[in-house]
Amino acid sequence: LLLSASSQAQPPLRFHECLWCTSAIAPPFLSSSTPFQTTSHGGFLVVDDTYQSSSHGGIFASGDCCHMTSHPRPKAGVFAVRAGPVITENIANFLQGNKPLRSHVPQREFLGLISTGDKYAVMSRDGGGLSVEAQG
Repeated sequence: LLLSASSQAQPPLRFHECLWCTSAIAPPFLSSSTPFQTTSHGGFLVVDDTYQSSSHGGIFASGDCCHMTSHPRPKAGVFAVRAGPVITENIANFLQGNKPLRSHVPQREFLGLISTGDKYAVMSRDGGGLSVEAQG
């Protein structure tokens, strides 16, 4: 069963368990309480390919709170993890003031796993092209 904001009313559906998956959202304070440029949809901090704010130098972000305009990707934890070494280096380089920031192109393909308990997980490859339930 797939529901969206434009879905019609559905008859009641009985179920034993429910796995509720939602999209990532940015913290509301980024749009409402900071001067930083954010996206019009979702309020994500806009960053360049060094993970630095497009509107304010010295502000860095990665993961589900930001949107990289030059390489847009879905919101998935793997992108934040892979950004870790790059953003760490870039923050250090920015603070030292004499080293250039390193650009980063996030990978296009990724594997998503959601644990359903009892050694089971639901897998999604590349944002939904393939979904599998398996026991490990």
